[in-house]
Parts: sequence; C-alpha cells; structure tokens
Amino acid sequence: MTLILIKQDGTRYNLQELGIRVVEFEPESLNVQNTVQDIAGGGYIVTDASYGPRYINCELQIQGQDLTDYALFRAEVFALFTNLEPFYVIDTKVPSRRWYVRSDGSFSLVKKNKRGNYGLKWLCVNKYAESIATTSSVKEWDADVWAWDGTISWDEDLQYTFSSNDFTVKNLGNAPIDPRENELEIIIKATAVSYLQITNNTTGETYRFNGPLSATDTLVIKGVRTLKNGISAFRNTNFKLLTIVVGNNNFTVTGGTIQSVAFNFRFLYK
Repeated sequence: MTLILIKQDGTRYNLQELGIRVVEFEPESLNVQNTVQDIAGGGYIVTDASYGPRYINCELQIQGQDLTDYALFRAEVFALFTNLEPFYVIDTKVPSRRWYVRSDGSFSLVKKNKRGNYGLKWLCVNKYAESIATTSSVKEWDADVWAWDGTISWDEDLQYTFSSNDFTVKNLGNAPIDPRENELEIIIKATAVSYLQITNNTTGETYRFNGPLSATDTLVIKGVRTLKNGISAFRNTNFKLLTIVVGNNNFTVTGGTIQSVAFNFRFLYK
C-alpha cells in the first residue's frame, strides 16, 4: 500500500518511491449534523440536517541513514505536506477513487533513533471520494481508473451520449451529483425554434433554454454556467439546474429535436 499525491500543476508523488511508508490512511465517515428545536414539555424536532467537515487521518513513517539524513528527510516531509493549496490523494488499495483534500493544522513527530512517525490530518474539500474515470473515459479492463464493483460491471455498456429526446442517465456512485458542488457537464446539439427544455423526470427538475438552436450550435451546461457556442447564455435560461441522483435518471427533452446530448461527470462515493 502507498499513496499517490497529485498537486494542482499535475505533479505526481508516489510516497513509496520517496521512501515514505504509509502506516495508516483512514478517512472519517461523513459528518452528519442535525439542527434541532426543543419542544416544550420535552423532546425536540429536527429542522435541518447537513454534512459538516470531513477529515482523513494519515500516519506516515520515514527512516534516515543517520541523524543528518533523517533531519534532511524531515525537512522534505514538511515541505511536501504544509502547502496551502489543495491536492488529490489516491490510496492504491482503491486505485479507482481519489480524494480532494487540504492539509489541516500542524503535524507532530514521534521519533525513535533515526525513524520518525508523523500523524497528518487532511480536510476533505469535496466531502465525497470521486471516481478517477469520468463518464467520457474509455472503459478498459487494464486501466486502473475503473472499479469492477457492485455497480460497475464489465459486461454492461456505460452509455452517456444519446441521440433521442427520451433517455436514461445512470449514476453508478452512491451520492448525488449537484453541479453547484460537483463536476457536471452536459453538451447538447439540437434544433429548436424558440426554446429547448430538459426535464429530469426522476427529480422533477426542469432546465429551459429560451431561444433558437440550429444544427451548427452547441449548448453547454457546465456547472452553474450555460454557454452557447462558447459564449455565456445563462440569462437566456430559467436559472434552474439539473442534478443527477443515485441510480436511474429518466430525462425528457421538449421544444426541439436532439441530435446528441452527452453527460460528463464523475461518480461520487460516501
């Protein structure tokens, strides 16, 4: 077991290759926080529930050749793990998933001779683990980005590009996709006289673009933005968004004719 760190500039660090032994890598569960209101006479009611901060606890070990080598190694560890920008971390036991984290607080050393153990705490910027593969990734058996688990089957086609006005998008993770917090891109080629409306019948959400679309136009819903041929067109919408719940999401398009619609996102895991 080792950890792979990926910095913002794409630089990858394999801790094993750096001589850093991973003793423990333990993500905490989601932090469920309830807002309650007391009831006169005893008891309470829950008025809201949300997820609070989530952390990953990690213990690393380094070994120096001598005391000077150990001190220099320690300085390298400090430099690697005390940057302010977030980074991705992959536990090679589950190579198909990654965590987006930040260093949190200081970390202390338990030293014995030329060996030192460090306890680190990482704040999960994204509260969920996410798949390395996206729905546009090529499905290949020998690629480490796929997990052949209970939701993703080698035999089943993963279809996320459609050419009809009625289609089903499968979310094979165990957490919903919300474009306000997670990656979600919908690329649409369609013809429409005055509007195009997309409804997720599973959630009841409806997105509407007001305006004509020709066969040469491309409409992109990316996060909270809408782009028509690369130019912002959010003001031409109904200011609504589409989310993708766990399981099947049944969509219907009205107001025009779909040539192609592609959904690109990562699966999320609690």
